[in-house]
Amino acid sequence: MAIMAMDMVRKINKKLLVLSLLIPLKAQAGDWTFTPNLGFDETYSDNVELKVIDQQSSFVSQMIAGLNADYKSKQANITFTGTKSFLNYSHDSELNDDYRTLNADGSLALWSEGPILIAGASIANVSRNDADNSFGDIISGDTVESENYNVGLQYNIGNTLYSVQSSLMYNETKTEDHLGESAGYSVSLGGKNGSAARNIFWQLSSSYSDREQDAFNPQTSNNDGQHYIVDAQIGAITPWAINPFIRFYDEDVSGTAAGGNLATTSSWGPGLRWLASPHIIIDLSYNYVADETVSDDYVAANINWEPSGRTSLVAGYNKRFFGDSYNFDFQHKTRRITNKISYTESLSVFDRSNYQEATSEFWCPSENFEGNPDDCFPVNQPPDNQGDYQLIPVSSLVLIENNEYSLNKRLSWSSILQLSRTSFTLNIATNNRESLESNIFDDYYDASLTINRKISPRSNLVISGSFRHTIFDKNNPEGINQEDYYRTVSSTYSINLASSLLSNFTLRYIDRESTNARYSYDEIRASLHIKKDF
Repeated sequence: MAIMAMDMVRKINKKLLVLSLLIPLKAQAGDWTFTPNLGFDETYSDNVELKVIDQQSSFVSQMIAGLNADYKSKQANITFTGTKSFLNYSHDSELNDDYRTLNADGSLALWSEGPILIAGASIANVSRNDADNSFGDIISGDTVESENYNVGLQYNIGNTLYSVQSSLMYNETKTEDHLGESAGYSVSLGGKNGSAARNIFWQLSSSYSDREQDAFNPQTSNNDGQHYIVDAQIGAITPWAINPFIRFYDEDVSGTAAGGNLATTSSWGPGLRWLASPHIIIDLSYNYVADETVSDDYVAANINWEPSGRTSLVAGYNKRFFGDSYNFDFQHKTRRITNKISYTESLSVFDRSNYQEATSEFWCPSENFEGNPDDCFPVNQPPDNQGDYQLIPVSSLVLIENNEYSLNKRLSWSSILQLSRTSFTLNIATNNRESLESNIFDDYYDASLTINRKISPRSNLVISGSFRHTIFDKNNPEGINQEDYYRTVSSTYSINLASSLLSNFTLRYIDRESTNARYSYDEIRASLHIKKDF
């Protein structure tokens, strides 16, 4: 196994050498930094199969070969982190497998103050089915490999008269089970007047995306989806604190994906900008819609407050094709405390968030059956004492190809308290997801608290606790309406044994309660990790 790991490191080195030769000569005045590493993990799980009863314990051994690489010059930057892991299970060698991860980013300035070529690639192992287990990882084995690649151009220019930001990107997503695969491009263009503007002020925010499912994937219907947004305004600068402007807004969703023919309309209208203070700008506009069968005329508002470089607030109200729409972003930083709160509403398509209720029959005990499928037999494998069993339908949520647009309303709150040797980090996040065609609603709630304590110059202690609550198809009384609660507590002690030798020990307890009884479980893990850089 060690020979295989070192061979993987050598292969990665060769790929990076080829990549370096592709960099133009003018960008070669930089340095490569290569750091190969080997890691060994030993993890004990008292319930590696995550069952309610008949829990199976196991020692899971990992050997991890990795490579970190960096390249920096005046025109180019490249970062690369890749690993290859080999897992061995003490209770069942047939589960032995290998996994890989990758995180690579690069940028190249084509000329001074000109466009920047950017590219990135990532490989991760994600949960196979969040309804089955949203905490799936390579230890439990219920993951699929997800690959994401992107390449494009970014061009930002600006001076005291104006600033413009633009990008053109191509992105492709591939998965091991072919669910959530798609490819496409996106374009964005934004800008506003500079501080030297004296007569006219303006601002623009626009984006366009076009995605298509893999035509060679038998699990898809080769659907596509297009979405664009344009929000623009132009006004006159007056000697007073009130400045008039005209606003134009347009949004459209199209394509063969479900929800691609939703009724949308453009709008325009007069508005006023109030310079309440040198640091507060309030915009208020009355918007006339082009198609009154889609929406009524409406009032839009936006507040921008930036009292200092450490504090900012942006809040807005608009009306989009799905109804009232809000946005909020607040950031505040002091010497020891950093707070960030944001709320966004965005559309997505062809992702891994679409589920379908499936029902199968099992031979289950006629008496004292508590819903645990481990007590049952498949319908085509009846038990010997068939008289003590009966056929019972068992429902579950199956991940299927997502062929429709969904609206995601995300709220996130992050607070960090940094003391001299200890930091406290609080993260809260919610996502209310609505499928626009099928009207399926899913809710996701997450909260975590992490305490990081620097014990000595070479050692560190991290204690964390997290809570997750998920609700699938919550508004359908005839559906499965599955609710899951995850509670996790973990502690990690890390120590640098030498300048390039790191070790850490982790204890983790997770408890899951589900309205689908067969998904409830608890697990204790103890892991020892040693990593050597070369």
